Amino acid sequence: GKVMNERNMISNSCFEDGLTDWSIGGNAEIVTLSTGEKALKVSNTPHESNTISTDLNISGKQGEMYKLSFWFKNEGTTKYVNASEIEGTIVSLGLYGDNPGEVTYNYLESNKTEWQYYSTYVTATSDFNLAKFFIIFERQANDFYITDIMVTKDPRLTHFDYDENGNIITMTDLSNKTNSF
Repeated sequence: GKVMNERNMISNSCFEDGLTDWSIGGNAEIVTLSTGEKALKVSNTPHESNTISTDLNISGKQGEMYKLSFWFKNEGTTKYVNASEIEGTIVSLGLYGDNPGEVTYNYLESNKTEWQYYSTYVTATSDFNLAKFFIIFERQANDFYITDIMVTKDPRLTHFDYDENGNIITMTDLSNKTNSF
């Protein structure tokens, strides 16, 4: 039968192995939190862009859903600007294949004192053979911390069908029950 458990697809998600499997564009280091956990600390300056990223060795089909979650503390600013002038801390889980996939970007809120939990679902809009998790720091100052990053496949939904405009027209679940919209 189908196994209904989560498997984290991010390697070195808690930075126990330092920066292994991570690409860092900027000033970053591994720190130990008061809880004993490891976290990545990115030190930002307002005149430079920084990035962190990791590739996930997965492929998938259109309609598959993935959950992205992590804990973070963002001591930078929160600002939403038009597409030609971006400012803020931007997170994404991109799913890439032969057809250009849709990459969803979200801004991370600032809070200089409290850790925040981030969670979102990403649905593959086409078949893909590469997934990439990344955070971009645009015109940011101050520090950013992140740990316990998880990407898991959501087993509850297995297939979506789309019309020519990209709208979902049917959804099929694990029991092969199809819902039409």
